[in-house]
Amino acid sequence: MPVIDERGRVLGVVNVVDLLVSTLVVALLASGVVVVTDGGAGASESVRQTVVVETGPHGTHVSEAITSGDVPTAEGISVQNVAVVNETDSGSTLHLTVSLRVRQTDDGLPQYRGERLVVDRTLRLDLGDVIVSGRVIDIVESSDE
Repeated sequence: MPVIDERGRVLGVVNVVDLLVSTLVVALLASGVVVVTDGGAGASESVRQTVVVETGPHGTHVSEAITSGDVPTAEGISVQNVAVVNETDSGSTLHLTVSLRVRQTDDGLPQYRGERLVVDRTLRLDLGDVIVSGRVIDIVESSDE
């Protein structure tokens, strides 16, 4: 019995084109799972990481819009402290102490949004009523969620 018969069926059961399409669909689904689960890229457990982020200069409306507490977004951000560290005519520089939900890699390194969380990394934080960008100036502590 030939592997592909005269009607184009593999082992007389499945059409070659159907087999190729089915194989492609399974491969796409598998790659989609890898992408959605972050490819098992060494990120294992979710932990809380407290960082200090310097933002600004901003107008007073920005510092007034940031409140302490959990932020009602899906990013797992909790604002612990907002400190105005420098006020000038162009605005205020803020130090935000925030707790972030990060993934801890197998080697113990924190990742936020798929990238290493390190001092001097720029973060964009959606704080509900306002979105701010700033750079990490201190990584304070890590605690299990």
